Amino acid sequence: MAARTDTDFLDAFYERLATSLALKPALPVIKANAKVSIQVRENATTRYYFVINFSHRPTTVTLEVPLRQIFENQVVSGKQDLASYGVQVYMMNK
Repeated sequence: MAARTDTDFLDAFYERLATSLALKPALPVIKANAKVSIQVRENATTRYYFVINFSHRPTTVTLEVPLRQIFENQVVSGKQDLASYGVQVYMMNK
């Protein structure tokens, strides 16, 4: 018997587990696929979300709450397009 540790299996397993336990996302940014990375940095007053697409294909992320988009200095929410190899930085006050 061998353990299954491949990424596809683990992603599906954790998704089913979170759904069955009715867990809410820990981050306000929901990634569409495994090639999107979300890094969080914060200071005393602000939390920043660095969203990076490591794919050659554009993708979409979903913002669960309104966040300020740093590069365009506007508040956005819902589905947001992320270009191939694109980066977006969002912020919110704590």
